Amino acid sequence: MSELLEHILDALCDRLKNIEERHSYLSFLIEKRLANEKMLQLELMRLISLMPEVEDFLPERPYGKEAREKCDFWFTVSGLAHWLEIKMRPTNYRKGEHHSKAISKGIDDAIRDIERLSKLSLGHALRFGLLVFYPMYPESYPIFNRYHLSRLCEAAGRDIKEPSRRISVGDAYVDIYLVEV
Repeated sequence: MSELLEHILDALCDRLKNIEERHSYLSFLIEKRLANEKMLQLELMRLISLMPEVEDFLPERPYGKEAREKCDFWFTVSGLAHWLEIKMRPTNYRKGEHHSKAISKGIDDAIRDIERLSKLSLGHALRFGLLVFYPMYPESYPIFNRYHLSRLCEAAGRDIKEPSRRISVGDAYVDIYLVEV
C-alpha cells in the first residue's frame, strides 16, 4: 500500500478515535447497530481535501459522462486518479436489543461496488473499496473470515488476511479494510 494511502488510513483512524473519545459516537453506532456511511464519507473528504498532495477531488463523481452510477469519492495525486467506494456496515454479531440487517447484505453491497470498480474503463487509475464493519468481536472472526471475507477476497482478486486498521471500542472492534481493486 502506498505511503499516501497509509497516511489517509492513519488520519482516518485518529479522527474516528477522537470522535469516539469526545462523543462516544462509535459506541452509539455499535449499541444501536446503525450505519452512518455519510459521516465516514464526510470525514474522508475533509482529510483528503486538506492534503497538499491532492490536486483535485470530488464526492459522488459520475463514472462517466453518460453514467447514472457515481463513485463515492474521487481524487487525483500527481495526475493519477483514485476512485474510492465506501461502505460502513454494522454486523449482527452478539445481537442485543438492537440488531442490524444480516451482514450478508452489507457484504453483497460491497461486492457490487468492487465488481463495478473492477469492470469500469477508467483508464490509468487506482480503484479502492474502503469497507468498515462493526461491531466485531474475537469470536466473530472465524465466521466473518470464512463466509464474508473470503467473498470479498474473491471479488477483489486479493488475499486479505486482516483489516488494514482496527479500532478498539469497549469490548468490540471497528475494522477498516482498504481493498485495492
